[in-house]
Amino acid sequence: MQSRLNWSIWTPRAVLFLAVLSTVFIAWGLQSANEGDVAWYQWMIHDWAAGHLPYVTHPVEYPPYALGIFLLPWLMGDHGYLINFMLLALGLEVGSKFLLGWHSLRVQRFPGDLKSWLPLVLFSGGELFLSYFLLQRYDIWPAVLTLIAVLLAYHGRWWGAGIFLALGIGAKLYPLLFVLPLAALAFRQDRKALGRFLGGGLLGLLPLFLLSFFLPWWKFLLIQGGRGLQVESLAASLLWIVHHFVAFPLSWVRATAWYELQGPVAFALVPWTKVLFGGAVLVSVMGATVAAWRWPTAPLSRWASWLLCPLTAFVAFNSVFSPQYMIWLLALAALAVLDQPWWPAVCLFVAMVLTPQIYPVPDYFTGLNWWHTLALLTRNLLVLTSWLGFVFICFKKDKRIELVRPT
Repeated sequence: MQSRLNWSIWTPRAVLFLAVLSTVFIAWGLQSANEGDVAWYQWMIHDWAAGHLPYVTHPVEYPPYALGIFLLPWLMGDHGYLINFMLLALGLEVGSKFLLGWHSLRVQRFPGDLKSWLPLVLFSGGELFLSYFLLQRYDIWPAVLTLIAVLLAYHGRWWGAGIFLALGIGAKLYPLLFVLPLAALAFRQDRKALGRFLGGGLLGLLPLFLLSFFLPWWKFLLIQGGRGLQVESLAASLLWIVHHFVAFPLSWVRATAWYELQGPVAFALVPWTKVLFGGAVLVSVMGATVAAWRWPTAPLSRWASWLLCPLTAFVAFNSVFSPQYMIWLLALAALAVLDQPWWPAVCLFVAMVLTPQIYPVPDYFTGLNWWHTLALLTRNLLVLTSWLGFVFICFKKDKRIELVRPT
């Protein structure tokens, strides 16, 4: 009894200490120089303020709500744009931990239950390997919006879930993958819940609809669709590691604001990569939707596994795999570790550990050496393996799923 009491006292304190310590480490990046992306965000706002319309006078590769995110640091003071942007990102990092900690308190079986605190522990550890770009990319914004939407849905707040998911879609588009699985969960729990979810989503997308009368914002899809094999994609990593052993025409080239592999083989692979990407994402969305339909009262860890199925497909098979995409996976992977089987989520955290061996490294800008290419390929194969695990979770019959959600 005394041992259980001591455990209940020290476990939350240890977890809180780890969470604060990792935030302090991330905050150390506030003194970093501009790495490039934030300067591009600021330039877009300057151009907008000068009267030039985005998507009209210059191309923008982001959905419209991203421009609102870029605007906020400028409203706080243009001269301090970089530090303002990073402070907002740090605030969202702290907010993510608060949400995960709040959920841990809701589901713990007894005070100090270490298992319930695992999502916060893993999030705090995993983000350290993503710290280089966590503050200087805006991907933490859609990741937090998505996390809020999932938590609200799980606790029956479907109207808010629809709004936040729509905001995430307007910021980065990938949360669109979650619409059908969450809609299936809402319908199976309560048909009125589906109406609230869709109503909230329509409200969240209303500004996007109104903007379409003034701005051709959908042009950002043409930019993304026209990209070649970005150097970090699965197909590119396979080509580049073969290139270390077999000489054939293949170049590591800067294209606009990213790096691509170019050459006859790379060009030939692009359409096949996109076909495979579309098929894998479609199958994964349908798998997650069918699973959500069959087990609408599963625990949140299972929800996270279902949603990670289309998301890991989107990341693993994409012809573009920027390092900040790992931020999208972080919170959901932390929640999915509590699922059975847990190894697909663990694969994602191992992939995060390898990220600093890929970017930033000096040879990233000229062509990764053998060791860094091996790290890149291993990371990509780990994400692919995790996708296979989540597909298995979606389609398997599992009698161990809880039928009553914790209150």
